[in-house]
Amino acid sequence: MIKILLSAFSLMLASMTLLIGPSAAAQTASVPHKARCEALMGTDFGRIQDAPAQIITAKVVSGDGEQPDYCLVEGYVTSTVGFELRLPETWNSRFLQVGCGGFCGGTRFSTETAQCDDAVRRGYTCVISDQGHKSQMDDGTWALDNLKGEVDYGFRAIHVTALAAKGIATRYYGAAPKWSYFTGCSGGGRQALAAAQKFPEDYDGIMANDPASRLCDSFAIFHWNMLATRGQDGQSLFGPTDIEALKQAVIAKCDMNDNVRDGVIGDPRQCNFDPVEIACTASRTKACLSPLQVEAARKIYSGPVDSKGRKIYLSHSVLGSEDGYFSFTSPERFSSDFMKYMAFGQDPGPDWDASTFDWDKDPQRMRLMSAIYEASNPDLRAYRDRGGKLLIMQGWHDDGTPFSLNTIDYYEMVQKAMGGEAATKAFARLFMIPGRAHCGGGPGANAIDQLSYLEAWVERGQAPDVLMARHVPSTDWATQDVTQYFRNPTQKTTFSRPIYAYPLQYRYSGRGDPNDPSSFVSVNPLRASAKPKP
Repeated sequence: MIKILLSAFSLMLASMTLLIGPSAAAQTASVPHKARCEALMGTDFGRIQDAPAQIITAKVVSGDGEQPDYCLVEGYVTSTVGFELRLPETWNSRFLQVGCGGFCGGTRFSTETAQCDDAVRRGYTCVISDQGHKSQMDDGTWALDNLKGEVDYGFRAIHVTALAAKGIATRYYGAAPKWSYFTGCSGGGRQALAAAQKFPEDYDGIMANDPASRLCDSFAIFHWNMLATRGQDGQSLFGPTDIEALKQAVIAKCDMNDNVRDGVIGDPRQCNFDPVEIACTASRTKACLSPLQVEAARKIYSGPVDSKGRKIYLSHSVLGSEDGYFSFTSPERFSSDFMKYMAFGQDPGPDWDASTFDWDKDPQRMRLMSAIYEASNPDLRAYRDRGGKLLIMQGWHDDGTPFSLNTIDYYEMVQKAMGGEAATKAFARLFMIPGRAHCGGGPGANAIDQLSYLEAWVERGQAPDVLMARHVPSTDWATQDVTQYFRNPTQKTTFSRPIYAYPLQYRYSGRGDPNDPSSFVSVNPLRASAKPKP
């Protein structure tokens, strides 16, 4: 009976403390973690300005020795933006929001969960949003005639999730976060850029990885690739051996443009390869391409054109990403669902026929929804002026997406809008990563302790000129537990590379172990006369 009364008293004290507000930080810290967590269920968060929230569940998740105890909160912001918030018992006064990839629709996808796990280990409070709907990452049916849901997905959910999560954390700890960060890849990278452009007050530091900044353009290119690789019978023109032959031919031609033979192309823009170079002939009957395959590959490398042969978009799938998900094996459902339910102001719906896409008219029709989804505004003055810092990281081996060229174009537009290269680098930097696949993996140095670099820039003014990247084996990427390589300095990696701020790239000096990053120097590949910098 005494234990029950003590438990009830602790719960009551926790509820009172949470309701008192930020001035009660010391009292809050004295309340047991479990009681504070359970007390959230009785706290009204409906008065959070612009983001009225409701908590559905709040429970303590016990640590495992490496992972600390934390309060797991599930809730939503009016009306349908779901979120999952983790509040560690010992807090470092930092807040991290993790963006979601694809079409979102959940809060427990493996990559996002792994990022929150790592953040909580560091002492962060971490939140993930479903961006306003429930679905699988490649399912677009939620968007049918759902303009409100599309606005949530496009940008609103980013902002209201931040407001609600910070409000709950402030009540929970009795103090507001001292630093706020956002990280995301692909669709989450698009959300990261949208946050800097539309909600500059929400975050002190933002990491945008492989951002799908021009979503409608990108899905049109995915659709182009899918059509280009299908024969008249609807079957794929390329089998695994064809794709591998093409990939190996490209690598053989361009592998050495970073002065080291490692299966990684340093800069695909400097690679000159025509698929006809491996066309089948009387003397070459294996590891070669038929005339139809040569034509299809050329279409993918050049990108969509209209009926007069005029290029529609500036980007396309780059050389070296032939085995990527969105190039020669472009998934039909992902691109077709976007066209059926998300691409146009008037949704064509489930009966839409992929072959009816009009390359003269439909790209212009998609611009209406681009206004909701796009995150390519180069005017970042508001974010810069409040002291925000932006890290953009883009893999060159990006699964056949057009994101790499789009990302470079966006950053160069930012430079023009923000006063030039030096003025832009004071608050925003781009790092192009050779051989990194979409959001991780790939043959290059694919893992970077991004959060530590961003912390150092935001909190200590240490702007990153070079990031140290490690190659994490694909088997470890499959488990999404790549953070072990940063937690354990002795963890073995195959090789490391220095990743320099754009436009600089690494180049093997010709001396020393090519697996050692000290054997590389920086060069500007766009300036032939540029001398390597150590």
